[in-house]
Amino acid sequence: MSYLKTRILVVEDNLQDFIIFKEVLSQIRDFFIQIEHAETMQDTLQKLESNTYDIVFLDLFLPDSFGKETFQQVASIINAPVVILSGLSDKNIALEIVKEGAQDYIVKGEFDANLLEKAIVYSIERKKYQEQIEQSEKNHRAIFQSVGIAIGEYDYTELNEFLEQKKSSGVDVESILGGSLDEVLALRKKMKVLNLNQEALHLYGCNTLEEFIDRHESFYTNESIGYFKRAIRGIWEGEQEIEYELPHRTSGGAMIHTLKRWRFLGESGGVYKLLISTEDVTRIKQNEEKIFKQSVVMESIAKASTLLLEENDFRENVDKAMELAGTALNADAMIAYVYDMTDPEDVQYKVTGRWRLDDTVNMGVTDGAIGDYDAHGLIRSLENGIPIELYSSAANETLKKTLEERGIEQLVLAPIIVGEKLWGSLVIGNKKERPTDEHVFNGMMTLAGNIGSAHSMRDARSKLELMNEELEQRVDDRTFKMRQAIKELESFSYSVSHDLRAPLRAISGFSGALKDDYQEKLDETAQHYLNVICKGAGEMSQLIDDLLDFSRIGRKPVSFGEVDMQALVADVIKELSAQVPERNIVFKAESLLPCKGDANMIRQVLVNFIWNAVKFTAREEQAIIEVTSEAQDDMVAYQVKDNGVGFNMNYASKLFGVFQRLHPHEDFEGTGVGLAIVQRVVTRHGGRIEPYGEEGVGATFRFTLPSVEKEIEPELMKPSEVEFKL
Repeated sequence: MSYLKTRILVVEDNLQDFIIFKEVLSQIRDFFIQIEHAETMQDTLQKLESNTYDIVFLDLFLPDSFGKETFQQVASIINAPVVILSGLSDKNIALEIVKEGAQDYIVKGEFDANLLEKAIVYSIERKKYQEQIEQSEKNHRAIFQSVGIAIGEYDYTELNEFLEQKKSSGVDVESILGGSLDEVLALRKKMKVLNLNQEALHLYGCNTLEEFIDRHESFYTNESIGYFKRAIRGIWEGEQEIEYELPHRTSGGAMIHTLKRWRFLGESGGVYKLLISTEDVTRIKQNEEKIFKQSVVMESIAKASTLLLEENDFRENVDKAMELAGTALNADAMIAYVYDMTDPEDVQYKVTGRWRLDDTVNMGVTDGAIGDYDAHGLIRSLENGIPIELYSSAANETLKKTLEERGIEQLVLAPIIVGEKLWGSLVIGNKKERPTDEHVFNGMMTLAGNIGSAHSMRDARSKLELMNEELEQRVDDRTFKMRQAIKELESFSYSVSHDLRAPLRAISGFSGALKDDYQEKLDETAQHYLNVICKGAGEMSQLIDDLLDFSRIGRKPVSFGEVDMQALVADVIKELSAQVPERNIVFKAESLLPCKGDANMIRQVLVNFIWNAVKFTAREEQAIIEVTSEAQDDMVAYQVKDNGVGFNMNYASKLFGVFQRLHPHEDFEGTGVGLAIVQRVVTRHGGRIEPYGEEGVGATFRFTLPSVEKEIEPELMKPSEVEFKL
């Protein structure tokens, strides 16, 4: 195993937890970490059988495995250390599994990069030393002095016999243990030290084995009572290995924290032997304490940050946040300032929040000017976005006097940035000088950043509310205008229906009568003029009908129901074929999927598309018109394809505009309204149209309608209020 290159398997069925875990692992800089992921026990076992890992982080509760069974399956086929990933409610189970052989456990949501790094190092080290101990059992004497941890070899025959006698006489083990250090040391004397390696002698500050034997009782404290009791219970219960952490005193009087493991080698030649390994984990414990403090600070900062988002007065929120964070940061006082940077020569400040532990500490109760304290240098430093530590002894005379008057010897300042500019500062005041831990700096920077973010959010929210108010007013104004336009449209429709049709009927009627009664009396030029008038009147009448249809489509509610497209297309083809009996047209329309919509409106769509195909294939000796369908998520896509004149795709956007035509009226009849009606119908059904064409090859129109299973939104059923534009 290599610390610099570590291959890790993370067994976690919760993808969000795995992403968080992976992100934290990526923050570890001393390792080259290769991470693999498994979500089920089956996946885990397959990976373990085909790959080698340095460490496994294991969630106990998987879709196909639970609790101890999960660890037992993994432990049976892997020799790498296993660290349990536990929830807050699963700690007891995790501890039990650690006792059964897992290297460690970590509580989800309560770890950071330092803790994971410690867990990796700690677990790999433990596993490595366990392997070394197992190897030492095979060839103990050859490697005893070469191992890198403190190891002692002991004879506990006398102690074992004593306990066996007590057990056979029916005595309870608790009555043997006693409650004082002298009582447990009396039992300890029944064990003989056979050998210690150099690491063990060095750990306890002894030069020889004899020196250790003479002085070993002085190494123990009252905290050792629990350790010896645990060891006696282990022998009594016949355990193979015991592990315990306790403080020890060295020969020099220094206190160290150790991790002890008792490994029982069993009976050989009438002698019961065991190995006791001792690791100095003082630094690890210190790191644990540091990590614990960091976790307390970050948890408090997180809670404080949520207070900043409450719908209260912003200054009150800052006060509450500082009160919560100040205790975790071990501060005597905390205050927040807001700066007015408009005049760099005389920056003004005001107090936006204040918290203190007692009334004797007062960091300033009024607003004022930075110049009063000759603190422009601090402002310039804070503008760089980094925290500042300042001692009163090193401050300028003006600021030093101010701090002394208020009983402050140490300041820690963190900049509050809003919009990449210095907006204020968060300041801790301490009565006595003391080293500032990194987690204090980090906590202050986090809280200061969150104060800035909360202020930005409130400012953005205010602007958004104003914009929403303006937007609502614009919507109301445009809705009013739209409704006015709809009224005008209705008036226009009435005019078209009545006022325009009357003179048009007169033109059509009299020109028809003139043609019937006087056609033979008119010369060729007059007959041509008369034919043009009749044709124009007919086209005008058709155009009025199309325009009215177009206007009605938007104002008519859509009645959704199941539509048999196969039957509907067949009926439309039959109707349109009867209008061109002389044409050689091959229609293809089979196995069309049903849809959901307004059957009358959809019929209008089919009539327009199929009639256009009939119209624009008029020059073909044999016209081929094909209608197909396919499922597309919760929609059905229909396609009408022909082999007619086609069109230039560069002008496809004009197809669906009112009066827009891509071919001369002399070549192909029509008013240019049909496709506009089609687009409005399809859009009102929640679908869309896609045209494809190539000149001289043909045209294809693809449109979508809701499938039978699709839930229709109520808005689609309502009449639309769309302004009518020609």
